[in-house]
Parts: sequence; structure tokens; C-alpha cells
Amino acid sequence: LRLITINANSFPSSIYESYNHIGTAVYASNQTTNKLASFSSSYSNYKTAIDLVNNLVTTSEFNNDTLSGFFRYVAAQKSPKRSDDRYRALIFNYCYINSTFVVEVADSLYRSKVTFNNCSFGQAASLFNMKADTIEFYNCSNIPYPLFLTSDPSKKVTYLQLVSSSVNNIRFDYTEKFKLYFDKDVTEETKNNTYQSLLAKYKAEGKPENLEKLDIEYKRYQYREHVYSWPLWLLDYVWWRYSYSKWLVIVWCLVFLGSFYLYNWTHWDQMQTLYAIYAKDKKGKTKTIEVDELPRKFVYVFVFTSFIFFSIRVDFDKLKYQDRKYLFVFFIQYLVGLICLFFLANAIFQI
Repeated sequence: LRLITINANSFPSSIYESYNHIGTAVYASNQTTNKLASFSSSYSNYKTAIDLVNNLVTTSEFNNDTLSGFFRYVAAQKSPKRSDDRYRALIFNYCYINSTFVVEVADSLYRSKVTFNNCSFGQAASLFNMKADTIEFYNCSNIPYPLFLTSDPSKKVTYLQLVSSSVNNIRFDYTEKFKLYFDKDVTEETKNNTYQSLLAKYKAEGKPENLEKLDIEYKRYQYREHVYSWPLWLLDYVWWRYSYSKWLVIVWCLVFLGSFYLYNWTHWDQMQTLYAIYAKDKKGKTKTIEVDELPRKFVYVFVFTSFIFFSIRVDFDKLKYQDRKYLFVFFIQYLVGLICLFFLANAIFQI
């Protein structure tokens, strides 16, 4: 096994070399102040190890290359002198990749991005423990074999962009380690297609946790795109967290029921006269509960409130229409209760 060391100091602005030695380890140490190191070559179709230790070159680009065997990219542990030197990019354009990738970039020193543009992936390709801030796939439709992708455990979040790419064979768990994002020039149709493809993928794979996280992000994206839907966005989140926390419906039902109970307690004489649900006296008038009968009043007001709140229909023959204020309050209680019943039934049958 031969080791070829490339010192980029001897090149003006880019590197154009071809390494077609089977079993050759290519070690490129980019020590130049140039901002771009461009590799236009075929790095052996079989058992080639490529080791890039990138100190000062901010962008390393591969064009129309075939990469097989092992690929390792390292941003050396050296503090950049200027703020614009904190960026590291690794770009693959129209490449055939059949390598095991290792990307190591110090989070405290650099911001890093790995981009695959119109690339194809072979059976041996894998992206394990990618220590990069951003990973992008553009127009990568030729992924016939499972391509395993994992983020480095030490990283908090890796941003992932999937544009017009085949997501079915990109095997990754959409946990808190990953977050989907899109550039500003990506169309809304492309964004929707990506979300829907990933949702179908995780549903088919039977991964409810991945599905939940992605679906919540997709709903937030849909609400955020249209200002007029922001109130619905807030309501959908607060009410039951986009249907993924159905127990919140029970909490809200109890909150509304308790609020209406307090109102009916303080306006008991008017409310019990408005809608007569209790027995009438000999004169045909509804019996009233005196204030000094507190234990009974607790029960009567609770039954009265629950009767309105959980009713499917209103008996209009019992309803008095003279006082519009209390009539309005009555229908508010009834309609809110009807909505709560709908969501309770939805929660029960979908659990």
C-alpha cells in the first residue's frame, strides 16, 4: 500500500490530479491560504483511502469523481485567524460514491457543510457519525441501496436538506439530532413533496416517533407560510399539540366545564330559569334552590352545567328567550361542549 502526500502549498488556487492506483492511500494536507481546493479526478474504483486534513482551505470540491473504499475528512484542531475562516465545505458534484464516509469537524472552531449534488451511491456507501453542521442532497435520485446516515453523538443538531432526492433508501432516524431545512430558493411544491415523501417513508417503516416529530414540523411549516392561519396554528398546538397529546383535550374540557360551573353558580337564579331542567312546583314554575342550601346547590349547579355542556341537542321547549344576555351565554356553553365532545370522541377512537 503506497501513501501519496499532497501539500497544497505548491498549487496556486486549485488541485487537479488523478490517482488511479488500486490500493493507494491518498493523503491530502491542504495547508494553503487558498479558499478552494478542487479535485477533478477518479480516485480509484476499488479500495482507495482518501484522507483530507483541511487546515485553511474553506471549500473542497469533487467533480465527476468515483470514490470507493474509505473517505475521511478532518478540519484540523487549529483555531482560525479570521471569522470567515470558520466555514468548511465539502462538495461533491456528479460523483459516484461507494465509500464509507467519516467527517470530523471541531464544533467549537468551525461551521461545516457536506453537499451531494446529482450524486449516485453504491452498495458500500455509508454516512456514519457525520460530524457536520449541515448535510445536503440535491437531485440525488440514484440511491438503489440503503444509504445509512447517522449524526455524531456529540452534536446537538445536524441540519438536513433533501431536495428532489430519493429519500426511501436514505436510512436515518428523524430524532432530535436532525432538523429538516430548505434554502430560500426552494419552491413550496418541492418542500411539500419532501415532507410527504418522508412521512410516507416513516409510516411504511413503522416508526411512530420519527413520524410524530416530522409531522409536527410539517404542520408548523404549513401554518407559518400563511399569516391568516396563525390563529389556527396556535389553537391546534395549545388544544392538543397537533393531535399528538390527546390528553390535553380532557384537560381543556375540565377547564371549560369548571369555568361554566362558576358562572352558573354566580348567576344561578337567571340560568336555572332560562333553561328549566328540574321538576316544577304545583303552580308550574321551576323550583329554585335557595342560597342557604349550599350542599344541594353544589350538586344542582354541577348537574345543570354538565347537562348543557354534554348535550347533543337542546330542548327548545324548555328554553326562555326573554333575556338575550343569558341566552347567549347558554349557547356558548352548549357549543363549546359540543366541540369538546367531538374531540373527545376523536381522541377515544384514534387511541
